[in-house]
Amino acid sequence: MNLAVTNDHALLVIRRADNGSWALPGGAIDHGESVAQAASATAASDRDGGGPTSRTR
Repeated sequence: MNLAVTNDHALLVIRRADNGSWALPGGAIDHGESVAQAASATAASDRDGGGPTSRTR
């Protein structure tokens, strides 16, 4: 199980673009990709509208 908790103890969740439900953030690492590269690509996708929108609280 994965959890993302902010410094002020809020749980980080995302709103899924496909069905509007809330979920824990997640992603996959492609073969040969570093963790940093995968995290950067996921963040860019979410930020630029290619994935779910991010929300804290």
